[in-house]
Amino acid sequence: MKKKEVKQMEMAQNDMQMKPKKKKKRKKWPIVVGVLVGIYVLLKVLGSLITPPEMAIVTTTNAVTGDLQDSVSVTGTVAGENKKTLFSNVSGKIADVKVSVGDSVESGELLLLYDMADMDEKLEQAQLQYNKSDAGYQSAVASDKDSKAKLSEAKTNLKVLEQQIKDYTALVERLQEQIATNKQNASVSLSQQANSLSAQATALQKELNGMNESDAGYAEKAQKLAEVSESLKNVQIQQQLIGTTDSDKDLQKQLKDAQEKLADFQKYKAEMETQKKTSEASIMDSYDKDQISVDKTLINKSLEQMEADYALAQAGVTAEFAAVVTSCNVVPGATLTEGMQMMTLESTDAVKVSFAVTKNVIAKLEIGQKAEVTIFDKVYEGEVVKINRMATTNQMSQSAAPMVGVEVKVLNPDENIILGLDAKVLVYTQKAEAALLIPVEAINADKNGDFVYVVENGLIARKDIVCGISSDTQTQILEGITAEDVIVLSSLTNIEEGMPATVLPEDVNMAELQELQQQQQ
Repeated sequence: MKKKEVKQMEMAQNDMQMKPKKKKKRKKWPIVVGVLVGIYVLLKVLGSLITPPEMAIVTTTNAVTGDLQDSVSVTGTVAGENKKTLFSNVSGKIADVKVSVGDSVESGELLLLYDMADMDEKLEQAQLQYNKSDAGYQSAVASDKDSKAKLSEAKTNLKVLEQQIKDYTALVERLQEQIATNKQNASVSLSQQANSLSAQATALQKELNGMNESDAGYAEKAQKLAEVSESLKNVQIQQQLIGTTDSDKDLQKQLKDAQEKLADFQKYKAEMETQKKTSEASIMDSYDKDQISVDKTLINKSLEQMEADYALAQAGVTAEFAAVVTSCNVVPGATLTEGMQMMTLESTDAVKVSFAVTKNVIAKLEIGQKAEVTIFDKVYEGEVVKINRMATTNQMSQSAAPMVGVEVKVLNPDENIILGLDAKVLVYTQKAEAALLIPVEAINADKNGDFVYVVENGLIARKDIVCGISSDTQTQILEGITAEDVIVLSSLTNIEEGMPATVLPEDVNMAELQELQQQQQ
């Protein structure tokens, strides 16, 4: 079956139907055509009486040598090559939005303004938080320093106090021993005296008991008894007054002073031990130091971030390149959080056309191939800049073929380009120079491959061919024919190898001939 044969016939028929019938000009070949058609019809009518071989009525051509530029023609969508979605890098209220969807903007043009009164309040709060954090940090550092000083003081004093308590404990013990010894010595001496005097008194009393007052010596002994008794009383009084001497009092005073000092030292030691324990507990460890340091750093960074946000808010949001606003999700008065999507820009000074093709077409495309892009009947220069490495399939269709996305950059865009419109793209693919070329419609194909019919010695013959690149009208022939071969271009009837061939003049219009054939039938 001839390639494009059905399509060409339909196009020819449509052309004939659309054209109003006019008086045809006289041509050189009507008589020949009429004779041939008449013969053809007569053979059909008399087919039951005679069986001559079928005749192929054909037009022919020859292969020519020339240059062939293969191309791929597709339709794509115009888009900005640089597409950027703007996200808020500041948390705050919007004062004004300067653009809307579809607006064109220049590089550096203001797009959005923030509410600076709101930002002033946030900056003040951040500063207050920082001041509070810094004061707490300084207080913690000072407290830690004071605790360390008190701990050092307590440790030093405890060493001294321990020695002082040891010394005064020994002093108290010595004084107590000395006082006890003095009391014991005095008590023994007086007891001995009392015992001696008591014995004397007892002896004298016995003697007096055996005598009368008139006896000689009675008065003397009575006087002696009185003296001994008086001495005994004095000794007994001295026994009662043991420890009341000036020497004893001095020792008692020394003991009291030593005991009071010892008590003071012990009390002070208890205070120092409490101070040491409290100081040790309040001194910051490495974790505490890290914690307050991190807290201070975080608050400081928060203030720095707020100051940076404030500066960004003052500058507002501007366009980084000439573009069209393709989406806008914000309105004046709205509150933005950091990272919220605001709007999308697509460049107008860098434009591309995106389209998708099947695997058969993608095999012809390469990065860097030149192209023509037609938008609003204006042709722009283009270049293939991207071929996706993964095909996609329309999920809505079970039979849809995988498609590969391609992008062509428009090299000379202008202000007349409107994003989102369709554009026709002609990509120049392979090129063959000084190639053997034949018309596309001359090529046939079956299960054995491509072939052409040729006229040899008045008969139809088949020649298998190997095709190279093709354009819409011509195909490169790599093997199978030469420039001398008479190639069948079209036929009035079905043809087969071995049929006799009648070649029509080159200026014959096959579509008109087929119409004439139908009229004759």
